Amino acid sequence: MSAERLSVDLASWDFAHIFRDIPGAVAAAGAALEDATQAGDERNAARAHLVLGTAQTYLDQIHDAEVHLASAMRLFKTAGMRELWLTSVCRYALVLLNLGRLREAIHLLDSNMPEVRALPDRRLLIEYLNILRGAAVDSGDWNRAIEHLSEAQQHATDIGWIVGRLWTAINLASVYVNLLDMDSAIITADDALQLIGDDPRYQTYASHLLVPLAEAQAHLGNIEEAIRLHGEAVRIATATHDLRSAGTSLLTQARLRESIGDIDGALASYRQVATVTPGMPATPATPGEPVVLAESDLAVMAQWGVESLTDAWTWETTRAIEQMIADNRPSDIVTQVRLHDALARSYVGLGDLQSACRQYTDCVSMRDRLFQHALKKQVVVAASAAQMREARLHATEERRLREEADRVLRQLQLLHEENTALIQQLQHQSTLLAELSRTDALTGLANRRSFDDRFQLELNRRAARPAPLLIALADIDNFKQINDQWSHGIGDQVLRQVADLMAEVTRDTDLLARYGGEEFVLLFSGTSADDASTIAERVRATIAAHDWTQIASDLRVTISIGLYTTQASDTPGEMLAAADRLLYRAKALGRNRVEAG
Repeated sequence: MSAERLSVDLASWDFAHIFRDIPGAVAAAGAALEDATQAGDERNAARAHLVLGTAQTYLDQIHDAEVHLASAMRLFKTAGMRELWLTSVCRYALVLLNLGRLREAIHLLDSNMPEVRALPDRRLLIEYLNILRGAAVDSGDWNRAIEHLSEAQQHATDIGWIVGRLWTAINLASVYVNLLDMDSAIITADDALQLIGDDPRYQTYASHLLVPLAEAQAHLGNIEEAIRLHGEAVRIATATHDLRSAGTSLLTQARLRESIGDIDGALASYRQVATVTPGMPATPATPGEPVVLAESDLAVMAQWGVESLTDAWTWETTRAIEQMIADNRPSDIVTQVRLHDALARSYVGLGDLQSACRQYTDCVSMRDRLFQHALKKQVVVAASAAQMREARLHATEERRLREEADRVLRQLQLLHEENTALIQQLQHQSTLLAELSRTDALTGLANRRSFDDRFQLELNRRAARPAPLLIALADIDNFKQINDQWSHGIGDQVLRQVADLMAEVTRDTDLLARYGGEEFVLLFSGTSADDASTIAERVRATIAAHDWTQIASDLRVTISIGLYTTQASDTPGEMLAAADRLLYRAKALGRNRVEAG
């Protein structure tokens, strides 16, 4: 694969893509690292180390992640790829937190924060703030953790980065659970889940949000609901290949079932962990080593759960728990207390009472530390309870106002649509009225008003630039007799047919109008007298030759026309009067003829 293509492929594995498909990120980055290493391509090797280290962090393969992210930092720094170096620093700091190296992580984050804040793209700042939240939590500074997450949430909202909003909501809900502020945890998780809806792109985040939501319900005593929520988290995490999250939720679900006496359900959940956790690959820290399946801490604890419920203790599981304690994995105090308690019970089950007593002593000591830790958290909760309530009330009021604003906006949009439709209808009606005011209703021709306006326009043009102007008045012969003999309805049909025939044989440039009653007018502009006479004669002949028996038997219709060539000195009245005199001369000479002058 070319270096350019490899760069594009690795660039596609941003934070959101990795989190959505952690196993896929491991496989793609592992193959890319091997290609880049063989080609001596340090830039793409650095990108591959970054993707691998990030994915392994979320698989809890912390030591491998440390190696890859340290390599990414070194290679990016050498290549002068400053922004990617800052990204690898952020993710390396998360590894340091998981390894318990708190001061080193805080120094790394704080020393680079000014540069991160100066970047135009705020997504890396959001990532830094979320990692600083972890540092604040490990330091016991819960208020600072909430401040970091609140700022991250605001930035993510401002830039419309849904992934940032969801990731921050996961961490914020978890902080609230740790502070025993279950209402805030539920509100935070519910709001984020509503943001996701059924969108398949964000289902991995949905599974992670369901966990603090389930923990909050369990703390409130809603154990059945907590079990259901963990089951939904397992379903989504399994479907999205987020196997470690699926295993974690199954393990918690098993403990909850055990707490309410559902032993069969607990055993089923413990055993299901084994079907999930073996699918989690461990990628080697250096290319070329074989890929093997890591022994899963989750699988160890699930096996211990089965042994405790069936009273079938084994030294193999006990030694695995001893190793987890020795390696301080996971490092959080709650899990460590649980591990010591589990190990003590294993020793009792295996008959090693001396070791059991030692472990129970350690467990009591750790529980005391946990109690002191909880007291500190309670002080924080008590100190900030009023502030959190106020924030929740403010958020509820904001939501209410937003919903009201949305409702008003929808009403305004409907009114706007109705007004737009009404305006369009009025414009259409106005156009029709304007058209009707200038159109003869019976024949569809221009009416006298329209003719008068056009006549004046042509006279104005002729004054500016002399051109021939001829006017013809046409009158249906013996029209009164048609009305008297066949009815006014037949007369109307004759008028319409005459208008259609005249329109067919005149030109588009000629103005044809119904002047009144059975009288029509034709205006010829820029036309010679001979051409106008030809058109007038064609009009007369077409009407005389038409088969009028289609309207009434024995009906015959003819027309007489007076055609006048106007003079520059003529007034409009004089022109029409002259054309009218020529029309009556045509009538006097026997009708059905054109008289020109």
